[in-house]
Parts: sequence; C-alpha cells; structure tokens
Amino acid sequence: MATFTFRIPDGMKGRLSSTEMRSWLTQFLRNPHSLPPDPGSGYERISLTLPRGLVQTAAFNLRCSPSQALRRLAQERLGSPEGARMNSEPYSGPMSLPAAGNTSWRPAPGRPTAMEGQSREDGLGKAVAQLIASVITLALVLLVVYFISKSKKQV
Repeated sequence: MATFTFRIPDGMKGRLSSTEMRSWLTQFLRNPHSLPPDPGSGYERISLTLPRGLVQTAAFNLRCSPSQALRRLAQERLGSPEGARMNSEPYSGPMSLPAAGNTSWRPAPGRPTAMEGQSREDGLGKAVAQLIASVITLALVLLVVYFISKSKKQV
C-alpha cells in the first residue's frame, strides 16, 4: 500500500474514499474500458491509501499519470456535477484511440514512475540520502586505496 496525494476538482470533494477507490480500481482492472478525460486537478487535495501496483497498472493502461488515472476513474464513477454521461466503450488495450466524437483527448506520453505515490519532498530526501551514501562509499574506497598504497611503500 502507498499513499497517493493529488488534487481533485471541487465537485469530488468529500465524495472519495480509499475503500471505494480500491474497489473501483479492482473492477476497472478486471474489465478495462475507456474512461472519460481527466476532469482537471482543481484546488482540493486528497490522500488515498491504495495498492501501488493497481494504481501503476491502471496508469500504464490509460497512458497517464497515477493522479490522472485516479481522477478519471472517479469521474466515471461519480459523474460530473453537470451530469455528463459515462463512456462505456470496450477497452482495446494501452494503444486504443479515443472514442469518435471525443477527439480532443489524447493519451499522455509515458512518464517515469520512480516518484509515483510520494511527494516531491520525499523524493528529494531520497535523492539526498543516495548522494550522501555515494559520497561516503567513494571516501571509503579512496581511504582503502590510500592505506594499501602506503603499506606497500613501507615493505
């Protein structure tokens, strides 16, 4: 499980839960199909605890970021405040084209998944920790080489 924090439109505020989203993800991955376009990030933030693998698989299949995939899934299930109809066309794989009449939507290009499900600060902290570990390792290697070369000179 991982915590996914992302922005949602005002109309979704108070209408999403981790339990519901887990159920929707499972159902979607059992029967993949086209989803409506991303309703946009909005100003509200939400954090959901979800299985990382399910979210990454859905995002990969939909060719979008995890936050976009989660918003699109919520948009389908909750509908829009204006009552837009749901798109229930059959899913034909990751390279499927949008439905006729929905030509404004295009799949987003693939993105690196190294920082999905975590905040930028967490990712930055990890990068700094890796850099420090690399510097310490290099210093130890140089120290060992120095002592080996010094001991050879004494013999």
